[in-house]
Amino acid sequence: MKSFIKNTGRIFSALCLVAVSQAALAQKINMVDSIDANQCSLIAQESCSSAKSEGVKVCTEKHKEAARKLNADSIMLGTINTSKHRKPSLTGGIKSVTITEVPASYYACNVKEKTSSNATTSGNTASIEARLNTLNRLKEKALISEAEYSKKRQEILDDL
Repeated sequence: MKSFIKNTGRIFSALCLVAVSQAALAQKINMVDSIDANQCSLIAQESCSSAKSEGVKVCTEKHKEAARKLNADSIMLGTINTSKHRKPSLTGGIKSVTITEVPASYYACNVKEKTSSNATTSGNTASIEARLNTLNRLKEKALISEAEYSKKRQEILDDL
C-alpha cells in the first residue's frame, strides 16, 4: 500500500511539472522593434551564436526560451552579425562556416494589456465600419431616433 501511495505521489508530481512546463511554453513572447521605456523594464541582455544555416531562426527560438524562463514578455533583437570562417573539414578539405550572432534584450512590458487595446484599434477597424453602416441603415429605416443614432455613433467612435 505504501508503494502505491508513493508511486501515486510521483505521478502527481510529474503531472504538475508537465502542466507548469506547458503553461510556460504557452506564454507568448512578443518580438518588438522598439521599447517604450515608461511601460517596460529591462530584465536581461544576452547574445546567441549559431553556426547553423538558419542561425537567426535558431537564435530567436533560444532567446524566446530564455525570455520565458526570466518571465519577460518582449524581446528586442539587436544588430545581427554574420561572419564567415574557414576551417578544416573531417574529409581533409577546408570548408566555409557562417557564424550568426544575435544579441537581444528581454523586457517586461505587461504586453497583454497593451496588446488587447491595440487589437481593438487595429484589428476591429473593419468591424467598427460595419457597425457604423448598420447604425446608419437603422436610422434611414427610421428604426432608431436621431438622438439614439447620435449617442450610439459616438460610442462606436469612442472605441477607436
